[in-house]
Amino acid sequence: MTGSFRKICRAFPDWRHGRGFGVHSPWAFRIIDEVLHEKSAYYNYPRVDALAGAGRERAARAVFRLLIHFRPSSVTVFGGDEWHGINTLAGASDAHGQRLAIVDNLNTDPEDVLEAVGKHGAIIVLHDRTNASETFLSALRAVLPQDHGMIVDSIRTLAVINLRADLPHQLIRARF
Repeated sequence: MTGSFRKICRAFPDWRHGRGFGVHSPWAFRIIDEVLHEKSAYYNYPRVDALAGAGRERAARAVFRLLIHFRPSSVTVFGGDEWHGINTLAGASDAHGQRLAIVDNLNTDPEDVLEAVGKHGAIIVLHDRTNASETFLSALRAVLPQDHGMIVDSIRTLAVINLRADLPHQLIRARF
């Protein structure tokens, strides 16, 4: 590793994971590469954008793609009603899928979120431009079981938390 590359990695510790490089978990790599960085135009993007409102299109499209990827058995929404509509547009449910929670209200009790998804569910936390999202994620990490799985934190947009016990316990920051 050259000296200048090391300096860049120290200055921007999340830089290497921007496109999935250096991510050892196949689950996290798939989320970063095949879902968050997906460039294809999905069939319902215009309707998703209309539901999301101005300035939230990018996060809404990512949640839409995550819903299609996870194919959850149920979705619990803590926050805005637009996420119910986006879940309906995704139309990807599977009776044997994980339970999923979408957290847009950062005043939600983290224990309520864990109760909604159960032991093996997944959580999507939408960031805001304030410190409230970091506070909520810290509170959520404090109540997570020790055997929970992966957290993929997409900088300034959303965090995806999977509680599967077969995934490693780590945080990966990715840019998209």
